[in-house]
Amino acid sequence: MLRKGEPVTKRFLLCGASGVVGQALVPLLRKQGVEVRLVGRDVQRLAQLYPGCDVGSYDEISDLAAGCSLVVNLAARNNDQAGTQADFQTANVDHALEVMDLAKQAQVDRFVNFSSLHAATPEKSLYAASKARADEELTRSGGGFALSIRLAAIHGIAQQGKLRLLARLPRFLQFPLFALASALRPTVSVGTVAHFLATDAATWPDTVTELSDGQHSNLLFLAVKRTIDLVFALAVAILFFWLFAILWLAVRIDSPGPAIFAQTRVGRAGQAFVCYKFRTMAQGTTQRGTHEVGASSITRVGGFLRKSKLDELPQVLNILKNELSLVGPRPCLPVQSELIAERSRRGVLNVKPGITGLAQVHEIDMSTPKLLAQWDRRYVMQRSILSEISVVFATFLGRGQGDRIGS
Repeated sequence: MLRKGEPVTKRFLLCGASGVVGQALVPLLRKQGVEVRLVGRDVQRLAQLYPGCDVGSYDEISDLAAGCSLVVNLAARNNDQAGTQADFQTANVDHALEVMDLAKQAQVDRFVNFSSLHAATPEKSLYAASKARADEELTRSGGGFALSIRLAAIHGIAQQGKLRLLARLPRFLQFPLFALASALRPTVSVGTVAHFLATDAATWPDTVTELSDGQHSNLLFLAVKRTIDLVFALAVAILFFWLFAILWLAVRIDSPGPAIFAQTRVGRAGQAFVCYKFRTMAQGTTQRGTHEVGASSITRVGGFLRKSKLDELPQVLNILKNELSLVGPRPCLPVQSELIAERSRRGVLNVKPGITGLAQVHEIDMSTPKLLAQWDRRYVMQRSILSEISVVFATFLGRGQGDRIGS
């Protein structure tokens, strides 16, 4: 229960919250007006850790979940624990499914399972594979009732794993080294996790989502990203000015109209900006998403430019103006209201759009707005210096051919 005087706004039942994450999470949830109830295998330990809270065993989930809006499963066999494939299957898949079924019977609003960003690469470890299977099985069995949150490495707790090494260093070294570690590998504060559970989890539109701090306040990451953008833009402008001239002339000769196509796009925070490209369509083509435009609208030179991605070259001006980044969600048109709404719901509009992006190199375009917004969310939550470089290399190797043309 809450301390006297604290208003009760929601009730959550947490399973397996006796570890360091649970011990950091519960007080933060209570500060946000959440009444926290807990179940676990060691009821006596839970009572000692959380005096004043209702606690019980897994056999009591049905009773304790009454009146709760969320049942949240934190229990897991983690990647720093040894075990066989069967061990990870039992702890991370079977147990999660059992708790979800009990939550359904208790008629709570939603079941939430803590997953990991490692689930995106299931081939790397038994832990990652088990988390990926749990995400799939919960979606298949639970549908919209279950939400798997793929968490980045959590900080703001009694650190474990590699982050624990930072706590042993002098305090004046901890902050810059943590910024470096976070720039190379996504992290999430336990406060961000608590806020997401308290405000977003019950109504989140997807069954699987990623959660990190998104690098929004990591000045080192932002500085490195901007430096990469500027070096790229200046290098292209200086080294390939001759190519600009050739392509400009080719577009002008091939079809009537200007060589440079200026079009309003949606940028960070939903703000409109003018995006520049070499014109690839006949003059007067209706302003729609590329997938809605017929192939007959593409000019001869335009087809080559789109396939080679050379039509994007003038966007170096947008990079210099800080309207675009080299890597980010592809900017859409103001008329693409469905995509804008899907991106807004998932926090995608909080970052600058890009010339290339994670969704693009995975062949996902604007013809599927919800799927694209989900992949854009994945990019925002997983971005790091290394992932930015990975997307750039994938683009230069020819992965992703841009938006499909309508028939």
